Amino acid sequence: MTTSDLRKQTAEPSTADDLHTVQQRCFSQNTISNATWAASLFGDWHAKRCTEENSGIVRVNKPLAVMTDEEINCSVPFFIAEIKKRDGTDFPPRTLRHIVLQLQKYLELQGRRVKFLSDVHFRGISDTLGVVMKQRAESGVTTVGRQAAVITEDMENTLWQKGLLGDDNPTTLLHTIVYIFGLHFALRGREEHRQLRHFPSQISIKVSDSGRRYLKYEEV
Repeated sequence: MTTSDLRKQTAEPSTADDLHTVQQRCFSQNTISNATWAASLFGDWHAKRCTEENSGIVRVNKPLAVMTDEEINCSVPFFIAEIKKRDGTDFPPRTLRHIVLQLQKYLELQGRRVKFLSDVHFRGISDTLGVVMKQRAESGVTTVGRQAAVITEDMENTLWQKGLLGDDNPTTLLHTIVYIFGLHFALRGREEHRQLRHFPSQISIKVSDSGRRYLKYEEV
């Protein structure tokens, strides 16, 4: 095979930026927008925080995307504890968790995979988030969502009778699990289901005083 033949079979050499652009196409525009918003929120906070005397955090004059794990693990817990809305009020627990996960997604968009809530290297982030979410919930800071339509017992029975719920095949079983989790754990959107943690698990087996076993779901 000649050099000319080889050139016909290959495209022009790609740059790292070209490859990054191709890889980003697997993410929806909404995902990219949410991640970029969270990164901007962190960047604005970090720029202001690092100008303060005795800030207590590492003064790193570089964006989140190029921070080391140690720098992220030092800065993000302060961010979680201090970030507020534009009107000066606290973010609700679920929104705060969403922001942290979007920071994680932003790093993924940059080609860097991290797990803030499950990787022991980021224990400072997950611990701080858990404590702050609990404090916000106890103080009554919550998200006001739209009221979902009620599924009656007759409607649910119809779903079972028509085979839309059941365990006859993998797809139906998956739909059934999503329905049951949503029903009993008040999970309404796809993101809430996707964000369920296996480690540390948010679902545990408990035993009541009467000896009955049940599943307990913990939001934080």
